[in-house]
Amino acid sequence: ADVRAVGALVEADYSAEDLRADYDLAQAQALLYSATQVVVDARADFRHIVQYARLSRLLCRIQRLTRKGYRLVFDGPNSVLRHTHAYGVDFARFLAALVQARDWRMTAQIELRKGWRPLTFTLRSADRLRSRLAAPGLFDSGLEETFATKFGGERDGWRLRREAVILEAGENLMIPDFVFTHADGTEVALEIVGYWTPEYLREKFDKLARVRAPNLIVAVRKAL
Repeated sequence: ADVRAVGALVEADYSAEDLRADYDLAQAQALLYSATQVVVDARADFRHIVQYARLSRLLCRIQRLTRKGYRLVFDGPNSVLRHTHAYGVDFARFLAALVQARDWRMTAQIELRKGWRPLTFTLRSADRLRSRLAAPGLFDSGLEETFATKFGGERDGWRLRREAVILEAGENLMIPDFVFTHADGTEVALEIVGYWTPEYLREKFDKLARVRAPNLIVAVRKAL
């Protein structure tokens, strides 16, 4: 649209199809502001989806499906007592990335008003929503980026990789932040535990206690 009005922003490379795609995506994002829980069943592009969940700072539990794929369970904005509006923005950011992936199905429980009957909102990759979101950054926190930079590409025969393994934790799964791999084949996983809510921390440590990885380092803030 080439708009020539006083004070208007001129955007020469924005078509009617772009406007429709942005509008359709925005409608779905707006519904997720009122979500109490969001479940995503993914059978492809799993690492892409998990990476954006981390980058979007969402509380997430990962489970292995009986068939091929994984289930990601998110607490919705209406179930989080702190920073509700900001968390809704995080959910909107995640959905813009999710629609870029293949073979997934999302089911969200929506509570538009307190006391109203909850609604179920479903969305699939086959619905073909699209996003013009830029490719993800490598790190989801300054702490992780600083750590990786200080460690470097290799140190004393060890290499550092991002989210390179999936660990079983009872019936759940966990993707640690980093994996150290030694030249002799030894692997050591590193999980950095941030702070969300007390409930999230209890569940996090309960999951870590069930991990059966032979070598797992857990980094926790001294205040916790």
